[in-house]
Amino acid sequence: MDNRESVFLKIKDFYRLNRNRAIKFVVTGGGGFLVSEAIITFGLILLGIGFFLAIEITANFLSVTFGFFVNDRWSTRNQGMHASKPLSVLINLMKFQLVYILGAAVSISVQYVLLHFDGISPILGNFAGSAIALVPNYFISMKLVWKIYVTRE
Repeated sequence: MDNRESVFLKIKDFYRLNRNRAIKFVVTGGGGFLVSEAIITFGLILLGIGFFLAIEITANFLSVTFGFFVNDRWSTRNQGMHASKPLSVLINLMKFQLVYILGAAVSISVQYVLLHFDGISPILGNFAGSAIALVPNYFISMKLVWKIYVTRE
């Protein structure tokens, strides 16, 4: 077997191992995005622009928390390690929040570069940054939070 065939087989194996879980992870992320947008919209209507940062932080925390619980119960169901005690669930939630803080840094960096060097709208930059951050968010959270290996060891 030559090197190209080996790479193709590894990609095929990776796809087979992750397809369903990754699709659920992406759908859950979309749900989290909607949760975030709803909180931001209602927060700005109720509290005003003066509370923008507090609203953003709250929206981010709650949308990521939503994503954690949906991923824990749906995306990774019957796979990996799931906490059952409240303290263990809280620790896993904090790990997931940490992963998403790192993902947010990636996303914001992409937005910044696209805006300042290419003049691309922050809204489009947010989608691009989120898409790029999705990959490390998936890999790291699967391994760190649920102890799921996305490739064969």
